[in-house]
Amino acid sequence: MRISATPSGDHTLCRVHCARLDASVAEELTASLKETLDSVPGRARIDLAEVLFIDSSALGALVGALVPRAHDVTLVGVRPTVRIVFRLTRVDSALAIAE
Repeated sequence: MRISATPSGDHTLCRVHCARLDASVAEELTASLKETLDSVPGRARIDLAEVLFIDSSALGALVGALVPRAHDVTLVGVRPTVRIVFRLTRVDSALAIAE
């Protein structure tokens, strides 16, 4: 799994390059997101457009990595199947998700 970061105006766009976020990549997801966000000054947009599936392990990893910086992070490119998981688990109330 790879996360790329590209400065874009007043924020940095961080793309998650992985179709399945599950238990097999949960630890790596946490470490990669924290490392990426630590190197990003200011606001970040986390692009999940490539993510087709997320399970509870990866959801916990994502939330754990993003909540400490929730005021500086917006999720973008969230597919409907992933958005449903966020809604059912109320992650959408803890993190900003762009339409």
